[in-house]
Amino acid sequence: MKVYISDSILEMITEYATNERLDKIVLDKSRYNETLVKIEEQTKKFESLNLTQEQKAVVNDLMESHNASGACYAKEAYQQGFKDCALLLCEIGII
Repeated sequence: MKVYISDSILEMITEYATNERLDKIVLDKSRYNETLVKIEEQTKKFESLNLTQEQKAVVNDLMESHNASGACYAKEAYQQGFKDCALLLCEIGII
């Protein structure tokens, strides 16, 4: 018996898990906090470059695109992991 999770239910679970629950988990991790420190250091270096507003806008757009790509990738990976877990539970007869 195959169990299918509707996309709308999966979207709701993902939304909660990635926007509320995951923040509480990740913010307690030292590796994540180390990354935030590195971002702060790089931001200071970036600001010291004295770029024009146009140059800053181009870099900002590039960074936003990378962030959006990473967020999309993380969401898809989370959902695929959830589907894989449900499939595994089905295959071993738990659900």
